[in-house]
Amino acid sequence: MLGPIGNVLTKYFNKKKLKDVRKSDYQAFINWYGADHARDSVNKLNGAVKKMVSFALDDEIIRKDFTSNIQVIANKDRERKVEYLNQKETAVLMDAVKADLDPDHPVKYMILTALLTGIRKSEIQALTWNNLDFLHSTININKSWDEIEKAFKATKTLSSRRVIPVNRELLKMLASLKANNSTMVFYSPEYDQVPTGHALNKALRLIMHQQAIVKQGFHFHSLRHVHVAYLLGKGVDVYAISKRLGHSDITITLKAYSYLIDEYKAQNDDLIVKKLQELI
Repeated sequence: MLGPIGNVLTKYFNKKKLKDVRKSDYQAFINWYGADHARDSVNKLNGAVKKMVSFALDDEIIRKDFTSNIQVIANKDRERKVEYLNQKETAVLMDAVKADLDPDHPVKYMILTALLTGIRKSEIQALTWNNLDFLHSTININKSWDEIEKAFKATKTLSSRRVIPVNRELLKMLASLKANNSTMVFYSPEYDQVPTGHALNKALRLIMHQQAIVKQGFHFHSLRHVHVAYLLGKGVDVYAISKRLGHSDITITLKAYSYLIDEYKAQNDDLIVKKLQELI
């Protein structure tokens, strides 16, 4: 069984040996795949190949990294259009998740954590009890989770290693998961593992369907955007949000959430004019 990525590579390269692949060959492959796929799909494929190439370099199967400095090509028409939740919908989702928490099924706790922290899926999956500081109400993000290998891995970037303040109420709810007797906060006794991205998306969409919240393309990572939208709506500074998200530079935050920032900028512009009018 080659898997989806193996099938794509075999379809394009056929029986071409890894040591015979040149940078121009790989760029042509990315161009071919990207012509009919969204950027997210191309990035995932490229990331998997880069990992494979890294292993091949370590084992001296190849001498050069043909994936370095490759230009990622993607089809903008295939980009998934995602609709995000407004504050009323966020409150409805929050209430629905909190209403039926069960330590034997940690998925809802993970949805709750994403809503209240903005932490990435792999960072939530990787949380161990020593990452939670119940005295100071913080969570220490110092690793992420590889759900394929079922093992810890490094965070996305160095700046992703961070300590963030969280609600005491969230930590109180998470404390009930200690009954599962695992070092992993979100260990599932039923499946003897940490819930996968597929399981999280399935549960999230079911809850939203039950609450009549219909949003195109909404998935677990979208909760990170919901967290940002909520903080912006409450007037939290973008720089503080950027640090909370684990971005290395505020420009990353400005670029990733420009659609939200522009929306709240318009509201703030109206507020500025209104306040200045009071001086006249």
